[in-house]
Amino acid sequence: MSDKETKEGYHREDLIFSLNKPLTDKLKETAKQHGVTLATLIQAVWGVMLQQYNRTDDVVFGAVVSGRLSEIPGVEQMIGLFINTIPIRIKTHQDETFQELLIRCQKEMLEAEPFTCQPLFDIQANTALKQELIDHIIVFENYPLQQKIADSADQTDSPLQIDQVQVSEQSGYNFNLVVAPGEELVVKFSYNAFVYDAAWISCIKRQFTQALSTAAQHPHMPIADFSFLDATEKEQIVTQFNNTKTEYPKYHTIIDLFREQAEKTPDHTALVYGNMSISYKELDKRSNALARELIQKGFRKNETAGILAAHSPEFMISVLAVLKAGGAYLPLDAELPPERVSFMLEETQAKMLIVQKGLEQNAAFSGTCIISDAQRLMEENDIPINISSSPDDLAYIMYTSGSTGRPKGVMITNRNVVSLVSNSNYTSASGDDRFIMTGSISFDAVTFEMFGSLLHGASLHIIDKSTMLSPDRFGAYLLENDITVLFLTTALFNQLAQVRADMFRGLHTLYVGGEALSPALMNAVRHACSDLALHNIYGPTENTTFSTFFEMKRDYAGPIPIGKPISNSTTYILDTKGRLLPIGVPGELCVGGDGVAKGYLNREDLTNAVFSPHPFLPGERIYRTGDLARWLPDGNLEYISRIDRQMKIRGKRIEPAEIEARLLEMEGVQEAAVTLREKDGEAQLYTHYVGDHKKTDTDFRADLARVLPDYMIPQHWVRVERMPLTGNGKIDRSALPIPENKPAKRQDIILPRNLVEEELANIWKQVLGVNTISIDDDFFAIGGHSLKALQVIHTLKHQQNIDIPIDFLFEHPTIAQLAEKLYSKQLRAADEQHVIKLNQHGAQNLFCFPPISGFGIYFKDLALLLNEKAAVYGFHFIEQDTRIEQYVNCMTDIQPEGPYVLLGYSAGGNLAFEVAQAMERKGLEVSDFIIVDAYLKEQPLPIDAGNDESAAYLPEAVREKVMKKKETIRNIGHNC
Repeated sequence: MSDKETKEGYHREDLIFSLNKPLTDKLKETAKQHGVTLATLIQAVWGVMLQQYNRTDDVVFGAVVSGRLSEIPGVEQMIGLFINTIPIRIKTHQDETFQELLIRCQKEMLEAEPFTCQPLFDIQANTALKQELIDHIIVFENYPLQQKIADSADQTDSPLQIDQVQVSEQSGYNFNLVVAPGEELVVKFSYNAFVYDAAWISCIKRQFTQALSTAAQHPHMPIADFSFLDATEKEQIVTQFNNTKTEYPKYHTIIDLFREQAEKTPDHTALVYGNMSISYKELDKRSNALARELIQKGFRKNETAGILAAHSPEFMISVLAVLKAGGAYLPLDAELPPERVSFMLEETQAKMLIVQKGLEQNAAFSGTCIISDAQRLMEENDIPINISSSPDDLAYIMYTSGSTGRPKGVMITNRNVVSLVSNSNYTSASGDDRFIMTGSISFDAVTFEMFGSLLHGASLHIIDKSTMLSPDRFGAYLLENDITVLFLTTALFNQLAQVRADMFRGLHTLYVGGEALSPALMNAVRHACSDLALHNIYGPTENTTFSTFFEMKRDYAGPIPIGKPISNSTTYILDTKGRLLPIGVPGELCVGGDGVAKGYLNREDLTNAVFSPHPFLPGERIYRTGDLARWLPDGNLEYISRIDRQMKIRGKRIEPAEIEARLLEMEGVQEAAVTLREKDGEAQLYTHYVGDHKKTDTDFRADLARVLPDYMIPQHWVRVERMPLTGNGKIDRSALPIPENKPAKRQDIILPRNLVEEELANIWKQVLGVNTISIDDDFFAIGGHSLKALQVIHTLKHQQNIDIPIDFLFEHPTIAQLAEKLYSKQLRAADEQHVIKLNQHGAQNLFCFPPISGFGIYFKDLALLLNEKAAVYGFHFIEQDTRIEQYVNCMTDIQPEGPYVLLGYSAGGNLAFEVAQAMERKGLEVSDFIIVDAYLKEQPLPIDAGNDESAAYLPEAVREKVMKKKETIRNIGHNC
């Protein structure tokens, strides 16, 4: 229960306090009335507290007993250590009252008394938990030694005087609860300060005291209603932790604030896209022109318009245009399946669809379509549209995954958005900032990116996916464009930070959210970027993007908190009955405030289920997130898990039931269960199904891809004969078999045919975590996605010294296709650069001259063997008479001074010899000259172009060019 950094060892601290006499007397009275010992009562109270801390009805802790059973003759006269630790199990039943629990506990303890001499080690050995059976103990001192010694020192007439005695005891457990009897019960918490901090222990003290009071005052209370939240702590949570009110323009709309900003800084840059830069004045004018066109074509106030677009200025112009026309926009990412787009347009009753220029072929819409072209809009009528809107009018509808099998539309108002970005405690954006758009336009983080920048006079940079998914290119873009504010999903952050933890060093603020964070990666980035404000951010779409934030100012070993509520938001931890829970007790995280959405479109039943009346602010509402969390003593929140089956994949929230519903619509599927499992540190979707054995995983993926976005398509498929069931007849998801990680027996595998295909296959196996792969497998059909593609591109660069944009993999998704593309790139490099570095590091350089094919890539295997020993450079054959001079110049550029080591293979041996002679004539020292399988100059080169083993390493499309090079080299060889 500590958020401290993990430290080795044991540093003992004690917290000692007394229960006042009235409470002590009441506890004794309650115990006597129910025929139980005071120790039993205290153990029962502690057990109920532990149950609430751990969300279970069954807990075990240790208790120390004297071990002196009365059945042992003469036991009172024996000297020795008889004490023993035994496990105490507190299990409660539904509808049981506290007094019923008390009586049952006393009965069970009396029945167990004859066995209290059983060694703890033997008990642990016979349980599944072994040494983890108990992790702390309770000691009830029947004879408080220290107090008796102190009392005897005060009795001057005592025949035995004891003084200057110090007693110190320490168990091997990190927490011990010791209770000493007396007119006032004395309680001591003895704990390891490296594990528990003082704030937690102080909190437990207050709660334990309240729990004892509740038990003494209300023994008839049902366990389900038992609470140890006192008035002080309730006030702390409701008032102090949620003191978030700030002034902001709550009576203004998004367009009100944007127009104010455009008038204030008309010439300041609003949008940057490649070489295009659009000022606030231009953005205002172009969105005016599109808004006017919308109205002229029949769009009316409070209607919905879809926007089908990718990352582009056109998307931003379209958003502002719809808002200016008094409507709500529906963001539709161009990568969404057409069927999903059609469903959203139909459910929202969108009157118009704005389509980004170039995406017209993706638009299947029976209503009015308008093409958004930033260039064309410069020439249109840009007179402002004067349509009055209210802060309570809808701004947009954002779809999230739905448990019924269809997505649900979240309705967000203007006020929701304005409260998110205006005068809030988590951001201080200004005109000096430069934001960057990273998320899909259908992902709610884009709301913060767009309006967090444009309503504060900042610049918003829009980049393509290939740049964002390349750590080197993205890092360079951040630095070159002086980006100051960035939001990343946890999954993308992890991929980038693993490659380059320092790539964020130029930022002022980095927000990361969507899933639980990796402490190791966050720590690494914090150290690499010392001036960076690094935030863990949390929030559901239903509360307008962000609800809480936490700035990470030190290293963490355990879970990183999600922080405190943002301005004008409130957060509470409630139980299933909507009651406030104490600090440290897990419950459902519920959010309130001005960010709470209007509800779900056309889903009144679901809206009423999760949008509830505010428990503390009459007239307001809260949203029940379905997330399990708890308060920390300092007012920060810690996320624990989901309560329901909802999942998060790459920062996007999904309902497995939606995927299951789609699967059951498919021919040949009788039953389906979708689960989330960790594989190689990544959350991945698994599908178990009962159905047609003739359909392949590829068939299922292709069918799902027509109706679901890529992040909702499972990576793993397991066919089962029947589903395991629970006692009540439901699918037992915990019993679904985990597929063995062994090669699948496939008959259709095409093995790599050349060196490049073999290297690509090895990289794909490593990244995708598979053992078998065919060169015609589609990367994205066998478990790949954009973040996996990033890993492939990074590995190619740093292992093979091949730098390609991520688009290559999207455009050429099979090994065979990508190998062809890479070889074409290598051939162009041969004509332009003449040399390729084949590994990363080495104590010295080795310059290699090519065989008859004329390409330095043939030394790749040698380079891998010599990595760390020699940096291997492979020369391509230069088809110019000045080739010798060019080779010498190239080597001296790489290594200005000797000695030099040259290697020539086959025809390259003759070439290397000529180069070595030229170098010595220039006074350059060649220390080693290595030739392999070369021929004397007088002999013609034995070339048989149709039967060359090296040709087997090349893709078919490349061989023609190789043969031409061979002919050139052969002629040179004959002329030597």
